[in-house]
Amino acid sequence: TLYWNEINEKLIKDYKKYIQSEKTETHDISKEIVPLKDKTISHKIKVIGTIINLAYDEEIINEKINVDRIAKIESHKEENEENLIALTEDEINNLLNLELKGKKEQTRDLFIFQYITGQRYGTINGIVLNKENPTIIADKTGTTINIKRLIEADKTLKKICEKYDYKLPNVSSVTANKHLKEFGKSIGLNE
Repeated sequence: TLYWNEINEKLIKDYKKYIQSEKTETHDISKEIVPLKDKTISHKIKVIGTIINLAYDEEIINEKINVDRIAKIESHKEENEENLIALTEDEINNLLNLELKGKKEQTRDLFIFQYITGQRYGTINGIVLNKENPTIIADKTGTTINIKRLIEADKTLKKICEKYDYKLPNVSSVTANKHLKEFGKSIGLNE
């Protein structure tokens, strides 16, 4: 049982740490168990904040807590951008030469497709390409990109498209990230 007088800023911060490290949800597409998104965590904290503010307004509790500040999830974008690396052609060839099966093979093929077409992962995952007039519909902008000439010009890309009969496999980003880290170690990348 939790009493109103036990609710304070430290409790809310501890709850935030708990849901950031312990709570999971089922991914909409892959049905895999994944960590909660930052937006979901922030929303959960803000809901608690609404209840706390109502309790303060009704004089049930004496301390007003700045839950919006606690709910804010710090962006680590700049920090992550420093860790970006570009693969060399030799490293891409080493990745292509790895003997893989199942989801690992699909992950590698999707990554290579992404590398060749210059598309982000979310645009590629699960796309069905039309064999006669292959296009990619960017999921964020809705822009249609015709890649027929690119497929014709690049034998690796053509091989991947034909391998899956122009229906790219669906691999969650969580699974892909895990596999890509393994691939990096296999081909001798340090990070």
